[in-house]
Amino acid sequence: MAYNYTASELIERAENLESERYNWEQDWQRIADFILPRKNDIITKRSRGESRNQKRYASVGMQSLNMLAASLHGTLTSKAVQWFDLDTGNPEMDRDPRIRDYLQSVAGTMWKELNSSNFHSQIHELYLDLAAFGTGAMLQEEAAAPGDNYTGMVFNSYPIQSYLIEEDHNGTVDSICVKHMMTPRQISGKFGESALSNKHRSAEPLDQFEVLHWVMPREGGEENTEDSNKMMFKSCWIDRGDEEILREGGYSEFPFTVPRWSKSTGDMYGRGPGDTALADIEVLNEATRLELNAWAKTIDPPILVEDDGVIGKVNMRPGKPTIVRDVDRSIRPFQSSANMNFNQIKLGEYRNTIRQAFYADQLELPNRGSAEMTATEIQVRYDLMQRVLGPTLGRLERELLEPVITRTFKIMARRGVIPPPPAVAGDNLQLNIRYVGPLSRAQKQAEINAFMTFFQEAGMLAQMKPEVMDNLDIDASLRWLHDHHDLSSVVLIDPKVVAERRKARQEQQAAVDQQRFQSAAVQDAKGMAEGEVSMQQAAAISGEQAEEGA
Repeated sequence: MAYNYTASELIERAENLESERYNWEQDWQRIADFILPRKNDIITKRSRGESRNQKRYASVGMQSLNMLAASLHGTLTSKAVQWFDLDTGNPEMDRDPRIRDYLQSVAGTMWKELNSSNFHSQIHELYLDLAAFGTGAMLQEEAAAPGDNYTGMVFNSYPIQSYLIEEDHNGTVDSICVKHMMTPRQISGKFGESALSNKHRSAEPLDQFEVLHWVMPREGGEENTEDSNKMMFKSCWIDRGDEEILREGGYSEFPFTVPRWSKSTGDMYGRGPGDTALADIEVLNEATRLELNAWAKTIDPPILVEDDGVIGKVNMRPGKPTIVRDVDRSIRPFQSSANMNFNQIKLGEYRNTIRQAFYADQLELPNRGSAEMTATEIQVRYDLMQRVLGPTLGRLERELLEPVITRTFKIMARRGVIPPPPAVAGDNLQLNIRYVGPLSRAQKQAEINAFMTFFQEAGMLAQMKPEVMDNLDIDASLRWLHDHHDLSSVVLIDPKVVAERRKARQEQQAAVDQQRFQSAAVQDAKGMAEGEVSMQQAAAISGEQAEEGA
């Protein structure tokens, strides 16, 4: 029997998660202060419109973060290039024209649907959180209310301090609690007038109340059901102050995407480049502050005044007099001994270290049409990006891209936007996601290069001993190369057709060989017959000559 949590139990559960997350929040606040100041109200709460740049004197961390987030956006989920394809995992089925056309149509429809939504604006926010804090969270829902006509999807990326997460036994995030601050008007608009308590009704219009949104697996949840109270994932909205449930429902799939940049065993939250660069950013920020003070002292130095050398107060304003007894001795500027050149060298070293933590050197690519780099050089740079981002890329594909695409397909299929698969696919068509973005292709390029090098070396060996080529399966190698280049299945034909063509070619060649053999046999027989006649004629001539001699 499914267990029904009460509002107080879910609130207590959230409080326990908040206690466990306390140490994380200390680091997040420091990271936000220096590289993501518009989101730095994690511990320190600020009013709307309040300046958030008081602690920041150097912007290299912020610039590097923005570059990394933009690069991830452009290489993983580009709006200009379709970054994923679909297949069944069965090469024979994928080559069927009906299956092939269906998969290509579905992938194109899904990609256009994502582009027409707010997906790109929200995933950019997720990339910023991911690179800064190591964890991001994004909600994916239908734009229309249940029962209404399908109008698309809507995404919402949440700041890191607003949610609490839990993992299952496999280390996958399957439960989340999002904290919302809502006015009485917002509560009424979302949950109805009946959801307003006396406390809400007596509050000021701009007063805010904390509302928790829990999403978790439902015990005994049913697949392919339209009853939201029986779906696989439970949804529960709770007024934290009143400890009242405002709404209950469900989702067919986990609606949140919660990727981690890197994660230690036992930790629920991840660590990102922002955490790696934090110490250097703090040092650079403080050093920059001190250097600015040193510059100020050099340009506008403090004044040294001898005792009893000045009559009245020292006036440093332009054109204003200061009365002294002895000009040469009474007032003189303080000469700073700071080595500005040395400071610039050390600050440059810290800037480079911070940029390296955010992979800035690898991500700075000139335009493909520019004269600075050739296409080969750009590919080499992508190869370098793959080496440094390869481990992270695998996690992002599993925790970010795959959940988004899978849920997009299921939502659109349930709504009839995607047609059912052709009958030849059967009842249970299994779809595999293939990522074909620049980084994914660069990840495979190293294998392709090794593959081509191997065949070149095998060809050199075959010149000395041709029999070595018997070890190679050329057909399988060609299919492997096709798959790693992420080419359309239309390029290769069905292996059965290949076998039929080869059989027909062999039969044709056999017929030609047979014809040639028969022709050669006829010629041989004719030659033998002509030879016998010639021998008889020679014998007759010899006999006549012998008679004449006698």
